[in-house]
Amino acid sequence: MHDRVQIGEQLKRRKGKGSEFCKYCGKLETLDHLFFNCRISQLLWVWVRISMRWVVRPISLQHFEEMLGDGEGRITDINEFFILAAVVWALWKSRNDWVFNNNLIKSPKALAYKVVGLLSQWKKMLRPKEVLKMEDTIAKLQEGLKAW
Repeated sequence: MHDRVQIGEQLKRRKGKGSEFCKYCGKLETLDHLFFNCRISQLLWVWVRISMRWVVRPISLQHFEEMLGDGEGRITDINEFFILAAVVWALWKSRNDWVFNNNLIKSPKALAYKVVGLLSQWKKMLRPKEVLKMEDTIAKLQEGLKAW
């Protein structure tokens, strides 16, 4: 993923158009910042952490892999991989909608609903034995949304 996603840091390095700063908070926009450490991404990850009963929230892609991986940097649980993908995709789409279309989400909670929606759609790609686990994951996240 590094050096492939056109975030502010990459735009600056390649002398592209646009700001190298995060539109949400004004800090340098790196992958880890946008997807794990910006205030809006922190809110999402805290919701996931509480809902999934994780001990800590991830602070980087590497930390996520260390937290939930197999010890060698590979995420082996498909649900955890889907959670990562859904959170990152929701943040990315929201960020781009604001940067390119000037459409700002009304609330970070809207992103949480997008995450649940993506997981609900993506569970159709799972094997039957994995669907039940994903449904449990979705239920935990929905319960966490009620407490938000």
